[in-house]
Amino acid sequence: MPKASVQLSWATPVEAVEACANLDAYCQTKPVIHTLHLCHAFGQGEGVVVHRLPKELIIQIAEYITEERREEEYKVWARMHDCWSDDCLATDHYETETELQAVYDRLYPDEADMHIMDEDKLELKLRQYPSVWLPDHDENVSLWRAWTGDSGHRSDSYLARLRRTLIEDFGLNLWMSHIQGDTRSSGACLVLATRKELTFRTRIVDVYDEDANRSLMRTAPQHRAESGHALPVAAPAPLSAEDRSKFTRAMKVLGLEVWAQDSPIYRDNILAATEADANADPDALGVGNRTGEDGATDQMPWPKLLLLMQYAGGDY
Repeated sequence: MPKASVQLSWATPVEAVEACANLDAYCQTKPVIHTLHLCHAFGQGEGVVVHRLPKELIIQIAEYITEERREEEYKVWARMHDCWSDDCLATDHYETETELQAVYDRLYPDEADMHIMDEDKLELKLRQYPSVWLPDHDENVSLWRAWTGDSGHRSDSYLARLRRTLIEDFGLNLWMSHIQGDTRSSGACLVLATRKELTFRTRIVDVYDEDANRSLMRTAPQHRAESGHALPVAAPAPLSAEDRSKFTRAMKVLGLEVWAQDSPIYRDNILAATEADANADPDALGVGNRTGEDGATDQMPWPKLLLLMQYAGGDY
């Protein structure tokens, strides 16, 4: 049944794939880094040297562990998302140059002894034989849906488990939406975990066409019907210093940056948001002024108060 979910929350847009990958890396490396710090603080016994190392070195080791894991997880999440959004090349479905070279040598045996590879030429050739790489492509699409959760079943997904750690450790949640139209894309925001979500459902009308002798499933709008909801909503409190620090800490620890200009869920509304900023009262909203290099004043630095809306009618 089609539904619309709406929530009003302080939020910061982030790049969806990077947010998933870095959160995944954080959850995976958290036990190791925690143990490293404990050994540095309380390590003792014969042959134990970790506690003697400078704290700065321990921090660098932790950063190295985290960054390495982020890079690995980003490759995994990006590969799945690129296939789901149909933004992949045929050659993207091979993980190493060695694999690509082996495929190239099989397709062009006359050039095998030359140990060269024309990737553009290989891409065109592989497009002629989709059965070679399409199974891996379809598997990545299925994995993206399983990891992020199909529409209506996201509470059971792998990402849902990662979100629980985000809520417990930072007091924030990861709001995510998958956009489908002529192209597919995903948008994400870090939001305060203490938000209320309103869910509205649209009734499906089952129409029986006697002449065609078939049953047609049509939504109410196709029958010129409307669904309306009017609910009292309390204005959110100004963003406190404590809540702002949650965003600052999470963005730093997870290695994320504000991603608004290119965000598929935010970019089309930049003008409207800018106009709203110009008429906003910074003191009432709990934010300060900030002047950019071009002299323009940004009255609402992130996080901002966003109305987050999702519409879902089936598989995405």
